Order: sequence, then C-alpha cells, then structure tokens
Amino acid sequence: MLEDYAEEAPKATEAEMEGWVCPINLSPPAHRRTDETSRQIVEREMKSLWPWYDMAIENCGRSNLGASGLTVEIAREVVLSFIEGEPKDTPVLGISTSEGLRLAVDDLKAFYLDAATAQPGNASGRDIQDWFWQETAFGGLLQGLRNKLMTNADAELALIGEWFLVPSSHHLNDG
Repeated sequence: MLEDYAEEAPKATEAEMEGWVCPINLSPPAHRRTDETSRQIVEREMKSLWPWYDMAIENCGRSNLGASGLTVEIAREVVLSFIEGEPKDTPVLGISTSEGLRLAVDDLKAFYLDAATAQPGNASGRDIQDWFWQETAFGGLLQGLRNKLMTNADAELALIGEWFLVPSSHHLNDG
C-alpha cells in the first residue's frame, strides 16, 4: 500500500549529484565458486557489460572498437590464450602475434570503457579508468599479463608488455 507522507525527502546538493549515479557493480557474488577460472570470471564479467555496451552504442551511434578487426569474442580468446600460457596467433593477416595481442587488448579495453560510458551520471575519464584498472577482473588480468610479458624472451612481446598494455598511471608493480 502506498502512503503519502507529510515530509519531503531531502534535496540533494549539487556536490552530491556529482559522479556515477549507478556505477557498474562487478564485485564477485558471495556464492562465487573458488574453482572458477580466469576465463570464466572474464566471460561472466563481459556478459554483464553487454547491455551497457549496447546502450552506449545506441546513445553514441558508434563504438570505439575496431583496432584489431576482430569480434569481441575472438579478441577475448586471443588475450586469454596469452594469460593461460598458450598464445594463439591473431587471425589478422599481415601483423605479428605481439601486435595482434596489443590490438586485441585495445579492443577489449574499448568494449569495457564504452560500456562504462553508458552509466548515468557524470563520471570523469579518470573515474572510468580507475574503475577499469582497479575494479574489473579483466584489468587485473592485464596487470598480470604485463608483468609476465615484460620478462618474455621475445623482445617484441616484452616491449608490448612494458609499454602498451597498462598505462603507467595504473601500474601495480614493475615486475
């Protein structure tokens, strides 16, 4: 039953209206299985972002995806293959495996950031970057991949790891 109350809800100040109104909550559910793999976690995380990504595309009329020319699913497979220690060649003709990895990572970051921009409120670019690097499973996996690649015997992969996967403002450690 609905009731009318004599007092009104307090009005929010302008400062209280800043920031994200409805930030994407990617915290693991309390019932998360301990045997869940990185692949399963990222797949679940990305699945939860699809509606936001679709909304961003609808609102903006475009996407920031496209660097690799791969679908989101294939780009995810390429990146996860490196994380899982069984690197796959990128199915893009004319580029090296390491360049394919870099472009696939760029597309997946674009997917996440596009999804985040669909959130209501006034999130700054820094807010969105902090969310991606500090609160998503995929951002955490890229931190680990960066550290792993920096010691790779392949000089090009080591360079990609050191300079192109994680912005210096969000490095967790240097190896």
